[in-house]
Order: sequence, then C-alpha cells, then structure tokens
Amino acid sequence: MIVLIDISIYIIEDNHQYSKLIDKIVCDFFETKKNIKLTKYIITDFFNFYRNMEESSFKSTDIYIIDIDLNIKLTGIDIGSKIRKYSISSKIIYLTSLEDKAIEIINEKIRPEGYLIKDIDASAIRLKLINLIEDIVFNMYNAENSIVVNSKTNKNIIAYDEILYIAVLPGERNKLIAYTILGEIIFNGKISDMKKKLPSDFFILNLKSYVINYKKIDSFSYKNESVIFENGSEIYVGKKIIRKIDLHKKGLSI
Repeated sequence: MIVLIDISIYIIEDNHQYSKLIDKIVCDFFETKKNIKLTKYIITDFFNFYRNMEESSFKSTDIYIIDIDLNIKLTGIDIGSKIRKYSISSKIIYLTSLEDKAIEIINEKIRPEGYLIKDIDASAIRLKLINLIEDIVFNMYNAENSIVVNSKTNKNIIAYDEILYIAVLPGERNKLIAYTILGEIIFNGKISDMKKKLPSDFFILNLKSYVINYKKIDSFSYKNESVIFENGSEIYVGKKIIRKIDLHKKGLSI
C-alpha cells in the first residue's frame, strides 16, 4: 500500500459522549482511506496541552477538532489562537453550542475550516464532519503526485504511483476507467483531457484510447500484443501500441 499522506487528528472535547462520537466518525471515515496514515490523539488534559504547544511540531496535515466551551477557564478559542501563532496551515474545526461564537473566532483571526453545532442530532453531526474532513483531505493532496477524478457520486484521489493505465470505457460516452494497483475506478472524463493533466515523466500520453504508466510496466510482447504490469495484470493493445511503448522505453521518439 502506498501512503500518500500522513494526517494527525486532535480531538479536544470535554464532553465524553461527544468525544466518543467524534472519535467514531473519524475512525469510520479513515478506515476506508487506504492511502492515508492516520494518527489520532484524544486530548483530556487541556491546560497541559496548551502549555506545551510551543514544543509541538505543527504540520499542514494536522486537523484539530476543538470544543469552544471546555467548561474551564481555558477555551477552545484560546487553543485555536495559540495554534495559529505557530501554524497558519494546520486545520481547525470547531464544536459549539453557540452559533454566535463564530463572530468571536473570526475576530481572533483563527480562520477555522468550519463549525459543528452540537445541539443537532448525531446523524447530522456525522454528515457535516465527514464533509468537512473530506474537503480538507482533498485539499491536502499535492497535485504533482496525484489526480482527482469525479464519478457520479464520489470524488476519488488517485496517486500516479497507483495507476497502471487509464482507458476509454467501451460503449460509454465520456466515461473512463482507471486500472490501479488497488482496483478499478470508473469516472467521468475524456482521454484527451487526461493527457493534458498527467505528466509525461510517468505516462505515455500519445496513445489514442489509453494512458499507460510506463513505470509500472513489467514487460510487453509483440507476439501476444500485450503489456504485463508489475502486479501481473495484462492488457491486449495491438502491435502498433506495443511498438510505441517499446520506443518509449528505449527513450526514442514515438
């Protein structure tokens, strides 16, 4: 498995039930994200966390989920302000029962990614939090190392290193299929647009109906007119494409 991104999530919530709910939502969301490494922290000693914050190593892939009202002298706004003192790129999501607290947060220039209103039901909190985290995660990916594609219902992030090849989906208009080391993904698009988005240092881009990751090619056969990839999968493409791949591997123009 290729880990594209290393994310740390800090849950700072004084209500045990809400903390458990947020924890479960986070775990459920990241359980299906095979190309993300998650490190999770449940913070219970808020003062100690606040005091030692200057010793922390902040990353742009840190996500802080913070209750504004911690029922102690220290507030979530204090914690958010201190995070911003050391990091402008770490992500903050606030939990609050008071919608007007947003004005105070804006005045403090904390710039959170969003707010969760705690007085709504658990299913609504789940949906809102998942949407916020999903947007954050998509924005974290480096465009130089991956591509985002859209199916009818989902966004998918595909690392270049995961792609074997992309092909036109037979019988479908403006549909493509990406064959990856993790499986197949059908998505909307044109092969001509893919060729503009993908880099030539990974992909062979001048094939009519395919984009092939030449770094994932194990071998090819003129006799069988096929390409075999590192994972053992095989595609039959015809002699003309085999010749282009052969020339490309030799560093010759095609």
